[in-house]
Amino acid sequence: MKIKKSSLAIYLIILLTLPNTTHAFINLFKPTTAYFKIDNFRWIERENNNALILRETGHIPGLGIEAKHTVYKELSLTSTFEVFSGEITYDGQTQDGTPCKTKTIYKGFQAETNATLWSADYNKTFFGGPSVGIGYRSWSRNITSTEQATGYTENWSTIYLKIGPSFKIKQDNQNILYFDIGAKLSLSNTNEIDLATLGLPKVNLKPGYKTSYFAKLSFKSHNTKTMLYYEKISFRKSNTEIVENNIGEYIGIHQPLSYADIYGINIGIQI
Repeated sequence: MKIKKSSLAIYLIILLTLPNTTHAFINLFKPTTAYFKIDNFRWIERENNNALILRETGHIPGLGIEAKHTVYKELSLTSTFEVFSGEITYDGQTQDGTPCKTKTIYKGFQAETNATLWSADYNKTFFGGPSVGIGYRSWSRNITSTEQATGYTENWSTIYLKIGPSFKIKQDNQNILYFDIGAKLSLSNTNEIDLATLGLPKVNLKPGYKTSYFAKLSFKSHNTKTMLYYEKISFRKSNTEIVENNIGEYIGIHQPLSYADIYGINIGIQI
């Protein structure tokens, strides 16, 4: 494989400037916390009559980084970036309704930026204010094959807004308790399904918009931070795409009502 000189120059520029830009980013966004997280993850799919199609459960570990920046006095920005990967249990059925159990492999990342306008009480120990943010989550959902059924891969992405109140109790600069709660509003949802293993073409679906919710409780003590959290990710039934299989039959493909319940903990250290 040949590499163009222009591309090589870009790679060299990135390589030479990355240490400086990373250092500048860390200096701009202080404090910066690196953390390990583990999700207790559950994925559910249901038909319109609320009949259960499948359930996936298990634990998905991940790594993340959180950076904070005070823009002006009471206005602060918090940005996070996470990667995650794990294998969980699939308990569902084939297209003809035959019960099927297998494993599903999840891999993906999530990026968010939130802005909070803080106001304080007279003693400046209790703070509260509105928080708004935007986020992007992308993940692959690889259902492995079994003797009863052939697996396939879904590639999901969602862009969303976050709104809700934020609170913090500040004993001093070293010990702070945070609490956030709110709603997530989808702006764009996609699910690209690779059905090559089933002899079908790729299908691009648009899962419907559905309000989701989140809650986070975290405690910072000196250079460490621990967080407990809950997050719900919900999608309404998608559009239906008609595809032709390798024997000339036409099949309708859609994403049913789907949602994830995520309970988790992350433990981080300031860097």
